[in-house]
Amino acid sequence: MSLRRVLTTLGILAVLAATASATTLYVTTTADSTSFFASDCATSTNTDCSLRSAIGAESAGDTIIFTGAGASGTIKLTGAALPVIVAATTVQGPGANQLTISGAGLYSIFILESGASLNISGLTLAHAQGTAIDFGATGSLTVANCAFVDNASTNNGAAIDTIAPATVTGSTFEGNSDSGAGGAIATTANLTVVNSTFWNNSTTHGGGAIMVYAGSASLNVSLTNDTFAGNSSASDGGAVLFTPTAGTLTADSDIFSNNSAAINGGGISSYAGATANIADAIYWNNVSAASPDCYACTTDGGVDVTSNPLTLPLALYGGTTPTLLPQPGSAAICAESALEATSAGLTSDQRGFSIASTCANGGID
Repeated sequence: MSLRRVLTTLGILAVLAATASATTLYVTTTADSTSFFASDCATSTNTDCSLRSAIGAESAGDTIIFTGAGASGTIKLTGAALPVIVAATTVQGPGANQLTISGAGLYSIFILESGASLNISGLTLAHAQGTAIDFGATGSLTVANCAFVDNASTNNGAAIDTIAPATVTGSTFEGNSDSGAGGAIATTANLTVVNSTFWNNSTTHGGGAIMVYAGSASLNVSLTNDTFAGNSSASDGGAVLFTPTAGTLTADSDIFSNNSAAINGGGISSYAGATANIADAIYWNNVSAASPDCYACTTDGGVDVTSNPLTLPLALYGGTTPTLLPQPGSAAICAESALEATSAGLTSDQRGFSIASTCANGGID
């Protein structure tokens, strides 16, 4: 047998072995138990598996799900953050409105080791102290249909602090704050955010909702169909601060309302050297000392709605995230072009409703 064939065979066997070892672990209690017995989590009928136990027992490729008494209420951490995640792990919650993991105002919640990855969905992460998801290493992060509420940090990114690429969809970030940068998310890697809402997040430095900082690194950040409302920064970027001196920020069909920055860009602020392209944005009542909507943006295809957009309060009007629903007569309705949005590949608004060519869906498009 040739050496190439031997190596190929060994590679296939390694993949099969890794696949075979991946298991489902069942969290069946909201108690924050410190026992780490893998057998507790092997079946859904065992009532003794805590989330802490499941993470302690996980190995590469495992999926953690919540069932029975573990699928509703609040898991309040006691004594420490959860065990460090060291491998590719999927955590599937029952729904952000069903189950909350609380850092109790004392601890971070999920911490990832270099090379690990986390795919997390259907959970609320609240009251973390440090950051809710701390990913200070290489790997990947995927977040879907989660809520991050009232997390706090003295460093960066109270909800998510990552140097690994991240994708966020259908998620809500509310009331997160830090004394570093990036009230909700701080990243030095590529970032994609879709159909998500950032509401009343704040920072004492830059990026009330999102801070992208990477020096001369070339990063790609994409924001699509998102709502940024009431975020604030004591420096630049009331909602978003993009600081790499290379790379591209692309924002398409986003809403920026009532965000504020003490210096530049109440909505978005970009640094010289980077490319920031904004398309089909709606701006309303953003405030800063210079360029209240978009500071140093390369292209700004947003529309500043100068009269009251007559939106209902931020709430659920369909979909998984709160949105601002414009009422009849709103200046936000038809303020941007549905044709431009569909030409860019968008088929639905933040709520998942089909984009109407007649602008009937209003500013949420």
